[in-house]
Amino acid sequence: MSAQRKMLIWTLVGIFLFCFAGLAWAEKPILVGVPVPLTGPFAPIGVDSQKGVEFALEKINAAGGLLGRPVKLVLFDTKDFAPERLMAAADKLVGQDKVDSVHAGWSGWGQDVKAFGKYDVPYFQHNESESCVKIIKADLKKYSNVWQLGDIERNCAADSFNVVASLPYKFPNKTLAIINTDDAWGSQVGAGVKEAAEKKGWKVVMHETIPYGTREWGPILIKIRSLNPALIQFEDASPPDAITFFRQFMKAPSNSLINFGYSIMPPGFMETLGTEADGLLGFEMTAVYQ
Repeated sequence: MSAQRKMLIWTLVGIFLFCFAGLAWAEKPILVGVPVPLTGPFAPIGVDSQKGVEFALEKINAAGGLLGRPVKLVLFDTKDFAPERLMAAADKLVGQDKVDSVHAGWSGWGQDVKAFGKYDVPYFQHNESESCVKIIKADLKKYSNVWQLGDIERNCAADSFNVVASLPYKFPNKTLAIINTDDAWGSQVGAGVKEAAEKKGWKVVMHETIPYGTREWGPILIKIRSLNPALIQFEDASPPDAITFFRQFMKAPSNSLINFGYSIMPPGFMETLGTEADGLLGFEMTAVYQ
């Protein structure tokens, strides 16, 4: 066999091996880690986030994937967002599963930043948390892989109130009742709504902080009915809590407009109420990158 033929054969073999390696690389999936609460008190939010990510990945893969590669979901149940649980999520998804990026929704009020910030994999979260911002600002270089996709709680709350207050609706007066959960999100939203309302000349006649899992609203509803506020701000992300409040309120409603804030966003709220929810409005504020 001539040297020229040998050279041609080895060249073809090299090209074949290169193409085969390229094909194998192209078929290797891009792993997307998603740490969300799939069980526990925040499960409705986590399951909803999971469905959203799955929907997006289906669209991406149907269009040919990303960079010519399929995208694969890797889940981790963060349960109650305990710091040790979030640290385990980071170590499992990034340290063991070797995901290429991490996409979380509501995920821990800052402890998640510490957990995923020790890795160099991009971490995208939608905490809308002032505590997250403080941690990131304290060491921008250390947490340069963390991307926050929404505004902080107080700003979202102020925007929410301003939208409701500007509705084409004639409020009987400018009195406001606030009900929020005792976590960082709820308390910051309550404070943000209060600040925004007072700037517009509204009076906060009631401000109740309640724990997740509240299902009996008798004492709070007695206060509401006696005060008859023009607007009620209700901030509790658990659908069962919001549903029981709505149903008990409707047994003897005051002349009040209710802003359910984020409470109305998890699918469980509307799916359970069905036609009972006719006439209810809900929305979520989001930031625009400029």
